[in-house]
Amino acid sequence: MESTENSYPELAEGEKVLWAGKPEGVVLLDNVMKTRTIIIWIVCCILILAGLYCAAFLLSGATLGQRIALLVVFDLIPVLILWNTVRDTRALQNRTQYHITNRRVLVRSPYTDYSLPLCAGLAMDIGRENRSVRLGKAVGMKPIHERNATLTNSCRDDENKAEGLVLYNLSDPDAVLRLIHANLS
Repeated sequence: MESTENSYPELAEGEKVLWAGKPEGVVLLDNVMKTRTIIIWIVCCILILAGLYCAAFLLSGATLGQRIALLVVFDLIPVLILWNTVRDTRALQNRTQYHITNRRVLVRSPYTDYSLPLCAGLAMDIGRENRSVRLGKAVGMKPIHERNATLTNSCRDDENKAEGLVLYNLSDPDAVLRLIHANLS
């Protein structure tokens, strides 16, 4: 993804975008959210099956309205929860942007923006399990289970400034790490 300075209006004078990208191909059951997603799906499937069972066998003498109400509670709500897990993951993938400038790493997500200065001594590593680049205090950090954990994590200090970032699902994390390393001041 090519970018110019104008696509990120908060750039300081003399700051230039060197690389811009976004998460590539988020897998719904990636290593970060796999357990949580599987548990949600299993619980929802059990509720759907319980609703169908109750409507078919236990409420044989119930009115049509009672059966429909039961199906809505037991089946529609779990289906909406399942849909929401897929929708949120896809929305994050499509609306999150990464930028590396000659001075900092910038992340724009649907929920918030992050900025991490590039400075000498900045710790960096690559997470092979999810093609991520970890920076600053995020090096070695175990992914957290938040809505945006599949795309970006941040470590923040008391003043809410980013002290570490994780850029997830990069097509070439080695190249991104080399570019950051080459621009440390």
